[in-house]
Amino acid sequence: MAAGTSLHQGDLSLVNKIANVIFCLAFILVSITGVVMWWMRRPKGKNVLGVPPRFESAGIWKTGLFTLVAISLAFPMAGASIVLALVLDWLLFNRVERLKLALR
Repeated sequence: MAAGTSLHQGDLSLVNKIANVIFCLAFILVSITGVVMWWMRRPKGKNVLGVPPRFESAGIWKTGLFTLVAISLAFPMAGASIVLALVLDWLLFNRVERLKLALR
């Protein structure tokens, strides 16, 4: 447990501190690029939250599905979070009329 705490805090070496900084910067980068990707694909000229248009290539969902399954198998808690998000999406966005209208 002490070694895990030291790794987490970056107390072991300079390499450990650099790895922790890179890991933190990766999370920040993923957060920023997610917003940028949505912004670039958002519906143009509408005052709604909206869902970006579908990809032109119909096979892209297979890559996304494979990625989700791989993440779920490698990290079961991430898989549970993905399933929870999909269930909430199905329960809320498909059944609540006001949310449906906001996404059009």
